[in-house]
Amino acid sequence: MVIQEGLIKPWGELALYYDFAKRMAEGQLPYKDFFPEYPPLAMPFFRIPLVFGVEYYMLAYYGLVALFIVLTILVIKKMGGNPFAFLAPVLVLGGLFWDRFDIFPAFFTVFAVYLSMKKKVFWSSFVLSLGFLTKIYPLLLIPIIVWPFIKEPKKLILSGIAFIIPIFIVLVVILGYGGKEGLLRFVQFQGKRGIHLESVRTTPLLIQYLNGKIDLETTYQHNTFEVIQK
Repeated sequence: MVIQEGLIKPWGELALYYDFAKRMAEGQLPYKDFFPEYPPLAMPFFRIPLVFGVEYYMLAYYGLVALFIVLTILVIKKMGGNPFAFLAPVLVLGGLFWDRFDIFPAFFTVFAVYLSMKKKVFWSSFVLSLGFLTKIYPLLLIPIIVWPFIKEPKKLILSGIAFIIPIFIVLVVILGYGGKEGLLRFVQFQGKRGIHLESVRTTPLLIQYLNGKIDLETTYQHNTFEVIQK
């Protein structure tokens, strides 16, 4: 049944998520029994679709992505933004978007900004921390999140506490079941990563390269293509 297998068997990045999901379903623990290159809160998003069965993993995963797209749109509308400005690049990216988990940290990030705009000191930082634990980049948005109460020391402290709480809980859980070595390996892995070929940081380098101002080469390391300036 080649056609059936082709329809249900995950490929690319999704195949990696599926492998992690199967390992967890078998009772293996991330950072202890296997090494995921992703932050801890990415794991539930890989695992949840498998609840509906192996044959429906891809469909369930796409359904989860669609759900978070809708949630993100609702938050954008609450912020007074234009959801179509968000949807346009999502539709163009196709599988590059749907087969990855970027919508999940993106939702947490947008929601955190919205809560900050509403002066929800504790919850804006708490949600941003969830985004950081799903994918590291939301950490860069801390200045935006704390800006509305930058001159209020008590609220800044509350914001810091809210950001630390989820991180502390996750660390306690992972260290509690013996995932210290894997967690350290994760930190080292991320620290050695270069500039991703598809990242925003690569854009100015590519422009300079196309104008003949610099030389670039690509290399496949850390499970992705990276750009190296000669």
